[in-house]
Parts: sequence; C-alpha cells; structure tokens
Amino acid sequence: MSPVAASDGTGGASAYSGLHLSATLLEVICIVVLLARQGVLRAEWPPVNCQKLFSRPWRRLHVSALRRVQRSTWQQVALIWFVGILAMFSLGYATGFLSKFRWPLQWKVHFQQLVITFFMPGLVEEFIFRGLLVPSMSSEKEYSLVAAPSAFDGDCICGHLRTPFVERGVEEPEKLKESGAMSCVPTTDGGDSRPSGILTPMSQASIASWNSHISKERDELDSETEDPSVSTLSTSSTCQARPPVVDQVAVVAIFLCYHFDVIHMYPYQMEQIYMDGRFLLLAGVLGVVCQELLIRTDSLWPGVITHWLVVWFWLTFCFKLKT
Repeated sequence: MSPVAASDGTGGASAYSGLHLSATLLEVICIVVLLARQGVLRAEWPPVNCQKLFSRPWRRLHVSALRRVQRSTWQQVALIWFVGILAMFSLGYATGFLSKFRWPLQWKVHFQQLVITFFMPGLVEEFIFRGLLVPSMSSEKEYSLVAAPSAFDGDCICGHLRTPFVERGVEEPEKLKESGAMSCVPTTDGGDSRPSGILTPMSQASIASWNSHISKERDELDSETEDPSVSTLSTSSTCQARPPVVDQVAVVAIFLCYHFDVIHMYPYQMEQIYMDGRFLLLAGVLGVVCQELLIRTDSLWPGVITHWLVVWFWLTFCFKLKT
C-alpha cells in the first residue's frame, strides 16, 4: 500500500477494489469446484444436492453430537486448542501484530462486542467454512461400516451396528432374506429366529469383498476397544475418519481468500488489518485449529466457541490499529 493511498480513506478503498473483486470471484469459483468435487453440485437435475449440503451443518449444530464424543477425544481437543492458542498469540506478539495487553476502559462496548462476535464471525463463518464446506465422513462410515469379528470363519458376519436396512426397519431385511443375501439365525437367548444383523454371504467371494472393504477400518476400531475380538463403533471420533487432504487444504485456502473479498473493503481501517500478512498468518492458524476441532468432534460448537473468544479477546485486549 502506497503512502498516498494510506492517507486517503476513499483512495485506499478504490485502489484495492479490483483486488477485492478478483478475490471474491476466485472465492466463489473455488467453492463451486470444491462442492462439485464432493458431489454436492452435479451435472444433473437438480444440480444441487441440498440434502447432502445442509444436513452437514445442521447435524453438526445439534448438541447430541457433543454427547457422543469420547473422553479420549476431548483430551485431544484440549491439546489442539491449547497448542493452537499458544501458537497464535506467540506469532502475534513475535511479529508485532498484537499490542501489549491492556485493560479496556469501556466495558459496556466490549460486552456488546462479545455478543456480536459470537454471531459474526463465530457462528456464521464456522457454519459456512467448516459446516458447509468440510465433508462429513462420520455419517458415511456409520452406514458403510458394520463391526465384525476379528477373524472370519466363512459362515457369517456378525453386525453390531445399525446398518442402512436396520435403520429403515424390518421390511428390507425380509426382502434380503427372500433374495438369499441374508439368513435368519436363532438368537443366542433361545428366542425366535430373526434378522438381527447377521449376514450370510452367498460365497467366499462375497466374504473376501466385504473383508477388503472393512479391513482397514476394523483394525482401527480394534485398536481402541477393550475386547479385541469384537469391534464396536460408538462415535464418529472412534474411527477418526478424516476428509481428503485436498478438501482440508482447500477449505483453509478459501477461508484466507475470503478475507480479501468485497465484504472486507469497509471500514478502511479494518481493511488495512485484513491486508496485513501477519493477520492472514494468524487467521490461517485459527482456521486449521477450528477445522481440526470439527473433524475430531464432528460438531461445530468447539470451533464456534474458539473462533468467537479468540476474536473477542483480540479486539478487547490486544487490538492494535495500523496507522
């Protein structure tokens, strides 16, 4: 930024309007390409898979997602949060981007800011950049994985989880039974025979195909269960299913590009902050931390709270306006 542009509030905005427009266009293109890669946008009617797109954030906003997180995962979340916060403030002070800690004088203004920053950037940005753009792997695993014994005996695969047909009721198991893909067997408690998730493949080829499909996931499950002979999947965090690396990197890149778009042109004083490379560095670290919290918990709330409090703390105690 030239000194002339910096001294003129309107001149600076005009000078960077082309950059903001270009960044906005690039941001939209990247989002479209990413959603097309994930199968949300498709070359058929309807072109947008709205159910797949909006089920991600709404499910991740539900409080029940947090109740399914295991204690070991919360320990990982705490470690990620601590390391991320430490890295952001260390980089901020080392580069001179953050001011020395100061006690605010007008607490009323900062309490209002506490409410505002919860919704924007906390909730809104996490809803868009993590909730909508980061693909959810847990729901796919929940319906594609069926826990099985560590060793197949060639007779059956014992399912300990709900599978797609169990989720929809007993009508489809009956159809599978008639087709020969599933056999009813006596229950261990002496009750009537029923399709309790025990599948009888038609051939050794079926067993081999199924084994190939779940062998890697079963090994991950077995390593985390107390009984090594039975794999159970209680939460999405057990498998630590992760989106493709390309998607993870793309979401962080789009998040950084977003800070150059037309939304961030005004006010001019804040535009200078957004254009600062040190701010982008810290924003990148924050984006990675919030994204990792989402992947670990499959919930938006850890990232929302982190994003919200980090921004509010920065604006309240460490904000230094660039002159």
